[in-house]
Amino acid sequence: MTVDRFGNVQLAITAADAAQIGVKPGGSLRVQYANLRLAVPYRDMFGAVEPGELVAFLDSAGLVSLAVNGGNAAQRLGLAPGARVLITAVR
Repeated sequence: MTVDRFGNVQLAITAADAAQIGVKPGGSLRVQYANLRLAVPYRDMFGAVEPGELVAFLDSAGLVSLAVNGGNAAQRLGLAPGARVLITAVR
């Protein structure tokens, strides 16, 4: 996982990887890290959610990323580069 200068969190999972575990755009994914466990909408772009809301989307590198529309996902989630998170489908 990496963090860009905007605070977006790029995960080491492609759209194909996400689809294999049942995560598809328009649905949601569960993010688990330490004691954090959140359901996050998976959308086509971060602007698809209201300002201030957390979203997962496919970034320009073809990887699933976490962002806050107009904010910093890394700070909000307490994630640093190299942290390990578990992604699962919300059923």
